Amino acid sequence: MKKAFILAACILSTSALAQVNNSYKFISLGFGNNSYLPDSKQINYSSAWTPSIAAGIGYHSNINENYSLDSELSIDYSRVNFSNQTNNISNFDFSHEQNNTASFNEQGQVAGIGLWATARLKRNNLFSTSFAEVSPFVEMSVGNINLNYKTDNFNNFNNFEQATHNANHHDRVTAYKISAGLTFELEHGNSFSLSLGVGDTTNL
Repeated sequence: MKKAFILAACILSTSALAQVNNSYKFISLGFGNNSYLPDSKQINYSSAWTPSIAAGIGYHSNINENYSLDSELSIDYSRVNFSNQTNNISNFDFSHEQNNTASFNEQGQVAGIGLWATARLKRNNLFSTSFAEVSPFVEMSVGNINLNYKTDNFNNFNNFEQATHNANHHDRVTAYKISAGLTFELEHGNSFSLSLGVGDTTNL
């Protein structure tokens, strides 16, 4: 498990689905800290912040004239570089963050593809600015993320078979995120949001 505070920014573009009342599809570009990645002294990520792109569908419900509830299902993709330099690893177990004995030095990328379900409670148009209506919100997301590690180079491996075994590694985690923030409603179905929250993961 890995608990982390989450700071995220997101640009969202939505459009109504034809002939489906209150339903919409969306594409979003996000930037936040990679809280779902394994946390280990042996792994150094190139950045604590990861860009992501997501697409999905949602349903908008008005609770009353001031509050609304959005339910969304989305798929997102993100990628970050990492390096793993140690004198005490042969087969690194990303699932349990445990080490066996050997020595190698590798660099690579980890790509995450996640399926997320999100519920968002929003106070609609609490106040206005010169360029947007501002709506505070709280949301909770639960996701299943497939992580794919690919290494670029190997040093100090005992043989080619060992290097090939460690070249690709797949991991799957279940994650949740709880956050609160502000949404700036722009024109033409676009919005920009900032949020702060907490997340946690567990391996399957």
